[in-house]
Amino acid sequence: MHANFSLLRHPGLQRRAKAIAVLCSGGLLLPLVSPFEASLPDSMAWGLDLAVHWQWLFLAGLALALPVLVCARRRWFMLAALLPLPWFTAMPDAVRGADGGDALVVAAANVHVDNEAPDRLVQWVGATKPDVLAILEISDAFAQRLGLDDVYPYRVVRPRGDPFGVALLSRHRVLRHAVVEEDGATPRIEAVLDWHGTEVTVVAFHPMPPISAADHGQRNRVLADIAARYADRPTIVAGDFNATPWSSAFRAPRRKGFTVAGGSQATWPAPLRGLIGLPIDHVMLSRHWSVIDRAVGPDLGSDHLPIQASVATSRNGGR
Repeated sequence: MHANFSLLRHPGLQRRAKAIAVLCSGGLLLPLVSPFEASLPDSMAWGLDLAVHWQWLFLAGLALALPVLVCARRRWFMLAALLPLPWFTAMPDAVRGADGGDALVVAAANVHVDNEAPDRLVQWVGATKPDVLAILEISDAFAQRLGLDDVYPYRVVRPRGDPFGVALLSRHRVLRHAVVEEDGATPRIEAVLDWHGTEVTVVAFHPMPPISAADHGQRNRVLADIAARYADRPTIVAGDFNATPWSSAFRAPRRKGFTVAGGSQATWPAPLRGLIGLPIDHVMLSRHWSVIDRAVGPDLGSDHLPIQASVATSRNGGR
């Protein structure tokens, strides 16, 4: 036992552990800097947001480094206070609601533009029975083979040959809808459904990945616009946000009272069920909703895992 502890105190191992601990501690603190992102140059704000996504990796790194460092000096244990940060700095989870009343089941699936076989999606939908389904990256071939017309009589489908085809399928009547393409943004569907006499706005959302400062800014502006326009009515935004719960993309929706339906479980990439990935697929809710249940679905032949949330009107928001 003494020999094992001596090995952990080896100067080379201690140096590496210190470097990992310092790097990961800084990474865990990054979300606290995000509120000041607007005052930074675009390129710096973009870089900060790219780094902030990796909270689970920073958490794992610090958790592995600390036992090594504590073996040499106990004062390193103070950094353990940073370990809960990913749960406190993320976009807030929606309040939990009690099962038993009316629930609206919403699902979102990025099926990948090169995936032409909807069989696994159809099987998953048959098992989970969502009331509303947002499909991202839907191609012409996928749309033609999808079927489900008898299950979802109300649908808005805009397939494309690039990764920004979008569809919204609903069991409930679509009162009005628009496929919005403005200022060069990727298309999104904004629809109003009649849910048991209540008008519910549902947005199927899939922005460009933040591969440039311009794409990062545009994603944030579109989400801010959605939050500003729909905060005062029952609204659900579902899709591939290309943003984790720690991203500045959620800063404006958060101020408007939006929450997410438990969005911390990784959904991309799909291999290993997102074990070492990022939570970038979300169901985002206005203040009118509580969450009864939320789950990440199976591999549908895409690089993303689908998500599903059962929601109900909350007592705070009301119908």
